[in-house]
Amino acid sequence: MNLKVAAEIHRVGLEVGYFEVKDVIQWTDQLIEELDHPPIELIDVSLAVNQHPAEVRSKLKLVKGHVDATFIVKVILGLINEYLKESRDFSNVGYMLTMVNEIPLEDSELASELWWVMEWEILAIKELAGNLEDARKGIEDFLKQFSGYEKYYTPEKTVVR
Repeated sequence: MNLKVAAEIHRVGLEVGYFEVKDVIQWTDQLIEELDHPPIELIDVSLAVNQHPAEVRSKLKLVKGHVDATFIVKVILGLINEYLKESRDFSNVGYMLTMVNEIPLEDSELASELWWVMEWEILAIKELAGNLEDARKGIEDFLKQFSGYEKYYTPEKTVVR
């Protein structure tokens, strides 16, 4: 996996609440141990142990390279899908999707679909439209389309290119 892709998956995952700072630090520490000449940006992240998640995210953004932001979001949605299948914890998934919904996406169809799924759940919670069971089924169906993207999150296979 490209280092920039891995860094962005961790940055966005941290932003939406999928990862915690300790997860990101653990990833960078492991990677630093494996590399002969780790990039200074990774060392900076590794040293951010007691920093706010926003500071860690800004350090991850400094990793050099270019990625497709929509692809990164799809990987995160694939990871959230796996999390939901394993945990059935809609409260965390709802929070994570709300945070994903705040990320500007170039794919307007994906952004619109995510917005409508989140809106449906809000209306169901407020008992204004539909029911919560149907809204949650809609979330599951939405996330299923990203099944398979989680395979792009392979931190143990990160290489510097």
